[in-house]
Amino acid sequence: MIQHTLITGNSAQHRMNGRLSIYVMDVLREIQFWTLQMSKRHMVTLYPVITVYNDMFSHMDGVMPALAKKKTQWKEDLYLAVKCAQQKLSK
Repeated sequence: MIQHTLITGNSAQHRMNGRLSIYVMDVLREIQFWTLQMSKRHMVTLYPVITVYNDMFSHMDGVMPALAKKKTQWKEDLYLAVKCAQQKLSK
């Protein structure tokens, strides 16, 4: 009985970690996409940079309202990280 409880607890923890990973990857997907795209270029011109900034701001604008409603600590931390990234990009 105790072993079953431990296995179930671990299984629940793995499911939660899986959901956490998927959630974080959804938020960071745009950053990964543009980082990979820009790293393939030998020379970066202004047009792609403007496209990247516009896409990043649009993505963050879409993510922020959903994260602002969350109450779990890691989601609040993710919200703060996205907010800081948004402030950094706007400079």
